[in-house]
Amino acid sequence: MSIEISVVIPVYNAEKFLRNAVESCLRQPEVSEVVLVEDKSPDGSLAVCEALVKEYSRVKLFRHPGGVNKGAGPTRNLGMQSARCEYIAFLDADDYFLENRFTRTAEIFAQFPDADGVYEAVGIFGDGIDGYKLYTINRHIPPRQLFHYLLRGTYGHFSTNALTFRKSLLSRSGMFVSGLRLHQDSELWLRMAFHGNLYGGILDKPVTYVRRHQDNRIIHANLTSRLEFWQVVIDYFVSQPIRKRDYFLIVWKYCKTRASHYKKSAFSQWVALFNEDRRKISKLIF
Repeated sequence: MSIEISVVIPVYNAEKFLRNAVESCLRQPEVSEVVLVEDKSPDGSLAVCEALVKEYSRVKLFRHPGGVNKGAGPTRNLGMQSARCEYIAFLDADDYFLENRFTRTAEIFAQFPDADGVYEAVGIFGDGIDGYKLYTINRHIPPRQLFHYLLRGTYGHFSTNALTFRKSLLSRSGMFVSGLRLHQDSELWLRMAFHGNLYGGILDKPVTYVRRHQDNRIIHANLTSRLEFWQVVIDYFVSQPIRKRDYFLIVWKYCKTRASHYKKSAFSQWVALFNEDRRKISKLIF
């Protein structure tokens, strides 16, 4: 099966690495276009983007209206909206695809006609890492069970840079939540796993390398950001027909995070949350 993929690259402060990232995409026969979305970088990234557009016909450049900075979530959303292909993949501007990045991906879409997406493994390398560290879900999980195990985190998680999905899935799952500065990818993967069928591809070796360095655009996770994440998850899934065990798990995860944030017991936070919104939580667990 031959597939055509739009690779969305959010660009921020990646002048040194961007060309390597783009050219690693262009070497993949399945990649029909590379969608660069420049997010008002303070370095020379915009000039590199413009040079790549002139050099390669498959490279497209977009910016937010007014050339403002909006962050990773809205930047990826603009890229997905601008993508022309049936299939979409992501790559961060300081990372790169390995050879035959999408070979197994295409095979899985051909093997499973109901597949909405394929997740695979990345290798993280750079500062503080000897060699590389494999980051992936460490076993193949049936698609209808994936949502539950992503909630639990039992077998790990998957990376933004190793997911390929049908653009049509976005009509069911929605896109990145703009108000989440952190964990917006994990929140969207939950919605995609709930609304679609995501299959595991290559999980025992990387298909993409993720570069760790001092200039990464990273806002460090903390209890506040995790609390915001679980609140968004609760607010979305309270209206969805999910299994009661998963409702229970979502609320418990939120309460544990809230308890740690306020240095109280998880049970007391459960009671407080129940009393705050008895009707919502009753629907979640009964």
